[in-house]
Amino acid sequence: MKRIVCLAWSLSLAPSLVNAADDPAPPFLKIGDRAPDIHLEGLLQAPEGAKVTLEALKGNIVVLEFWATWCGPCIGAIPHMNELVDKFADKPVRFISITDEEKSVIEPFLKKRPMKGWVGLDTDRSVIKAFKAFGVPRTIILDANGALVANTHPNMVTESVLNDILAGRKLGAAFDEPDIDSSKVEPSAVEHPPLYEVSIRPSALEGLGFSWGPTEYKGMGWTLLNLASSIYEMPERRIDISPELMEQKYDLTVIVPEGQQDSLRPLARQAFQSAFPLDVRREAPETEVFVLTAPRGPGVGLRPTAATGRSTFHSTQNGQLVAVNKDLPMMAEIFEGILGKQVVIEAKLEGHFDFELSYGQNQPDLMIKAVREQLGLELRPDKRPVEVLVVRKKSPN
Repeated sequence: MKRIVCLAWSLSLAPSLVNAADDPAPPFLKIGDRAPDIHLEGLLQAPEGAKVTLEALKGNIVVLEFWATWCGPCIGAIPHMNELVDKFADKPVRFISITDEEKSVIEPFLKKRPMKGWVGLDTDRSVIKAFKAFGVPRTIILDANGALVANTHPNMVTESVLNDILAGRKLGAAFDEPDIDSSKVEPSAVEHPPLYEVSIRPSALEGLGFSWGPTEYKGMGWTLLNLASSIYEMPERRIDISPELMEQKYDLTVIVPEGQQDSLRPLARQAFQSAFPLDVRREAPETEVFVLTAPRGPGVGLRPTAATGRSTFHSTQNGQLVAVNKDLPMMAEIFEGILGKQVVIEAKLEGHFDFELSYGQNQPDLMIKAVREQLGLELRPDKRPVEVLVVRKKSPN
């Protein structure tokens, strides 16, 4: 099962190759188009005998929420969507949250993070592909006749928006936000996914994309800084790279057969080292840092994670952060990005956690206070040797 974030798409390994004429890539959906039919492998939290097909749902506004347990913004949107489910309980509006994760992952999650709508299991990803909902979270709304009326994000879906749809009023352009422009995807790649591929090529993608799963590792629209950070597992702020190396963007693809996931990152490193004439070395200069400790143990804001998949986080400009399935080193990386300084871990805190952090503005003092009061962790300034990655062009021999 693939894990998709940002503006990334994931190409599933088909059980057998098919002729392109027999299985063409689905067309890009536009507002007003009739939606493709929905075929799910499972349905949770629905009445016995309930069906999720366009015919069965006819007469209802249908809110399709594409999500995942590892997706921070998805989890952050759960209270908002639950509130809408309550407000429209007596109206012809059906909320269906669709994920490609297995029932064994979803059921334990729902016990810790209740969702009030139906939950659809799209384990073969047919619905995700049909609606081109390759990034999460993604909200697609259908009218009572099964036509697409909105392709947007969950925070854009409000009570007034749903009332407008019920009344037959058209929504603005902000509700037509395709996840991926299908013209950017090579049709042959969608129709005939490779079993094995390692490639780096100049990118034509605007923006930044990332896709990670048991059999694939992809970066789209990445600079050499982005590539080096991911491949060498070093935060970008700990990479010293020459400015002239930042001009070009690239697409990296590594796809391997099932069971060979341990080779993904080594193959990516090999491709990186082969494609570019670079000198990459690690150094450890003494640096001003923050030392992370947990003198009183985890605070109430650190909850044992409800997720079993990837770890993610989402932050906003007004100082709100939602993190999912993070251990201490991952938390330190988040704090580094906000504080602008390295964080050295001296706390002993086992396990993975979910947490929300509200610190108002991107100011170090406010962040440090919020971490102390909300998470029970301490960040104190000090000086320590910190490992960095130095990336330079190789000198000509």
